Amino acid sequence: MTKIWKFESSKKNNIIVIDNQKIYKGIIDKNEFNYLNKEKIDTNILKKLFPIPYSYIKLIENQKGNEFIKIYFGVNSEEELFFDNEKVKDEVFEYLKSDFNLAYYSKEIPTIYRYAKPQIFALIIVTLLYFWSVYLAVEIENGAVYQIIGNSGGFLSFILILANLGSLQLSIAYLILLGVMFFSLNKKLKSRTEIEYLRR
Repeated sequence: MTKIWKFESSKKNNIIVIDNQKIYKGIIDKNEFNYLNKEKIDTNILKKLFPIPYSYIKLIENQKGNEFIKIYFGVNSEEELFFDNEKVKDEVFEYLKSDFNLAYYSKEIPTIYRYAKPQIFALIIVTLLYFWSVYLAVEIENGAVYQIIGNSGGFLSFILILANLGSLQLSIAYLILLGVMFFSLNKKLKSRTEIEYLRR
């Protein structure tokens, strides 16, 4: 059975097709778009779309509040199906849930760590760099002299460059970065909503 969804105003994918155990997405021209009905599709149009066979799919995610369904497939590939509204997005996901017989369905609200892991890691790394470089900066301000010996001092050289900025400048820069990262983390956490999964 062929299922077709059309999105006239979308610039990312104005058509999504599920046909013969494959998901197709892409953009077709206006004449082709107007010609389509919701029950059949010309194979010449299918050739212009990006196909994702069910057999390649590892995971499908549908997060409440997002305008897309994310599909993970192959080795490290992913694609997003974009929608005009959440009702149609949920309709497509429900169809996939019933049609993709090998998939296991689950839903959950992801943990804070899992959902915002990149932001949390960035915060930890920047904080560690700050404390290391500000310690050296205070030592330098008290008369200590440091030098890198050998050819493997690229990262240490970077720390010393930071330390030579001075403890005050480092602290100001860190507080600014901290504010930006907390803003980013807070924004990310506000978007943490229930996610539905289809896993192979």
